[in-house]
Amino acid sequence: MGTQSKPKSAKLGRGPRSLDIPGLEGTYTAIRQSTAQLTLKRGEHRWGQEIGGKYTATMIDEFSCRVRMVFAMFGCSETWEYLVTRRGKTYTFEETGNGGKTKYKREDGAIFLADSRGKSQLAKAVPSTREKQQAWKQLSDSNAKVTFYLTGESVVRAGTIPALPSSKKPTIIRVTHSNSIGRVDSDVFARLGDPEAPLDVQDLNTVSDWRKATPVEDLLWNDERDEWVVTGKASGMGSYWSGTYETEIQFPKGHHQIELKIISRVPEVCSIVLSNWKVYVR
Repeated sequence: MGTQSKPKSAKLGRGPRSLDIPGLEGTYTAIRQSTAQLTLKRGEHRWGQEIGGKYTATMIDEFSCRVRMVFAMFGCSETWEYLVTRRGKTYTFEETGNGGKTKYKREDGAIFLADSRGKSQLAKAVPSTREKQQAWKQLSDSNAKVTFYLTGESVVRAGTIPALPSSKKPTIIRVTHSNSIGRVDSDVFARLGDPEAPLDVQDLNTVSDWRKATPVEDLLWNDERDEWVVTGKASGMGSYWSGTYETEIQFPKGHHQIELKIISRVPEVCSIVLSNWKVYVR
């Protein structure tokens, strides 16, 4: 599940009739590879943008369910089965037959199934005090305005605060740079560009009005605790990294284009200008 290809597993027979399991359907993003996504919607599954098919689901007990997915390729159909459980806000899909496991987060933050640690409270339980305190600034696909996929497993997500920029006061440009392999030594810049004349991806030094964004959050994923922790307190705790940066821009009224520049000092991740983010300011 860590790639966009169909995961390997034991071939199974024909599955039972699907049972409606409230909360099951949605988009799941692999924790160790943010570009790997599984979507379950209206009885169909899709891995990334390429592989998909039908699926059925049955409830085993309050703590787990079984999902059977049919892959139709080259005129043949095969069925794979996964046991789905939840711990905290992390969903584990365990492949029947070989025991391979992949952990996912839900993009919409939805929770279903009872916590596998044995707690009797179901998904709709009130969040704990610690969960409320961990209001990280990092952006995800559910709240980012734009998303860009770079080389070396890097993903850049960006948004504005407020969500609708105003000409009456400065707008915060927030950018989250994440990577499933490790921390990327990089800088983030933003500028107000011309929507009629966007910069090219390699126009790194053709203009001088870039605003360097300030790092406001540096996190690593802790597999043991199933949560994000501050990088300085997470030595050896995992490789999935998320860094968030902010800067302010005063927008005049009208149509504009926000341009971002990523300067990477890691060979696998390219330095690039991103110019596909248009906004309208009242």
